[in-house]
Amino acid sequence: MSKQTTYNQYISRKSKLMKDFDRVGKIIEDVLVSAYGDHIGRTIWKDACQEFEMLIPEMPDIGGSKNMLEGSFIGSV
Repeated sequence: MSKQTTYNQYISRKSKLMKDFDRVGKIIEDVLVSAYGDHIGRTIWKDACQEFEMLIPEMPDIGGSKNMLEGSFIGSV
């Protein structure tokens, strides 16, 4: 199966998505550090940030802001 190259609206919003991910993630990072210690907790968080950034180009178009579930979709990624 060949992969088509199409416009991905999330790529153009990558900077904002990463900023939002980081803002929300500060709470998650604190929980990880509390549960696993400073080094491991921060490593897990750093890996999660890198993984989210790599997934952005793979996110399918679900209708953008016209889809009321877009926020949930992004959060689930």
